[in-house]
Amino acid sequence: MESAKTTEEKFETAVGIVFNNWTALKLCLEHGQGGNPVTAHEKLLALLSEIKARFAKDANLHWSDLADMLADHMDAEFDTLLEDESENEVASHICQLFQQLTAGNDLEVTDQLTRFPVTSSIFCRQTAPAAASLAQCVAMSDEQIQEASNCGVIAEEPEEVDPGWTVVKRR
Repeated sequence: MESAKTTEEKFETAVGIVFNNWTALKLCLEHGQGGNPVTAHEKLLALLSEIKARFAKDANLHWSDLADMLADHMDAEFDTLLEDESENEVASHICQLFQQLTAGNDLEVTDQLTRFPVTSSIFCRQTAPAAASLAQCVAMSDEQIQEASNCGVIAEEPEEVDPGWTVVKRR
């Protein structure tokens, strides 16, 4: 019998779902601004680790502090300046979900997450079909997500290109 997910694992899944609904982040990934798929995945995991570390230091982290960190990370790691201020909405969702999970309101969190247009975590996006259900993603352990995301991904060597130019390749 599978063991119940910890609050930390539920939080990771919740953050993954919020990220998978963040248009700015998804556009960065689709346009390769995070690097190859493996590098982009590592950057996402680093962002998740930084978020968890912030909440570990301060369980009452204010959404504006988290929003600043998200904007800085998007600028530094994905070469993206967020002029739409979407980091505020994302940070607000993440803080609210964290507070609800730590208060033990798992059903309320699940209800909120099922209202998002995309209900699968960005961390299991490569492994599950596009229509993966929330239950499928939640059922995956972190190790399974990490193993699956590394399977079948071939890291391409970056092509030498003059600075300022972008290489567009066929799929």
